[in-house]
Amino acid sequence: MLLLHKHLLNRLGGSPTIAVSETALLGAWFGALGGLIDGVMPFVWVALTGDPRDARSPLGLWMAPLGGALVGAGFGALLGLGLRIWRVGLLTIAVAIFAAFTLDSALLSLKLPVHHLALFLLSAGLAVQLAQFAARRPAGFQKLVRRTLPLLAGWVVAVGAGEWVWSRWRERLALAELPAAPAGAPNVLLLILDTVRASELSLYGYPRATSPELERWAAG
Repeated sequence: MLLLHKHLLNRLGGSPTIAVSETALLGAWFGALGGLIDGVMPFVWVALTGDPRDARSPLGLWMAPLGGALVGAGFGALLGLGLRIWRVGLLTIAVAIFAAFTLDSALLSLKLPVHHLALFLLSAGLAVQLAQFAARRPAGFQKLVRRTLPLLAGWVVAVGAGEWVWSRWRERLALAELPAAPAGAPNVLLLILDTVRASELSLYGYPRATSPELERWAAG
């Protein structure tokens, strides 16, 4: 580990140090970018192959980049603190770490007939090259991150709002096409819990009060 750490410092050294807030920003940017790729690629595969097995929920188009940004920002803050403690708060090291995972996720989404370890090694090599590019143009690279992160946030907001409006409109159309209920028909509510066993619900005799609200509702 010490030799690897020394090799990375020699390979990625010479770049300016960055604050913890900057590593958090980098993490959010790379996380959002990786999440965007993960969210979009299934739709690309379905469009190219027509295979419904690749289909995914449209929620992933905005939830994946949002989740990636939040996780990346948190990890970036921890990484920034770690780099500060080790006194090697280099821009290149942060970029190399984030880029390796983002590129690995992107390469996996391509479904190449290559072993995962080989893809990760390729991702790591490309990440080092990107980190060296960032070291040569640190101001330009950080400006790119700051200018494009709002675009990624705009994607999340626009697609999330659009998906919400579309789903509500589609639901309204589906309800409008349903025939009217006949007179005297029972009013039935079907509640589906896909990961709950009936044997563990107090509603069905389980000794612990695991479903008190359902019991009160059923009693009425």
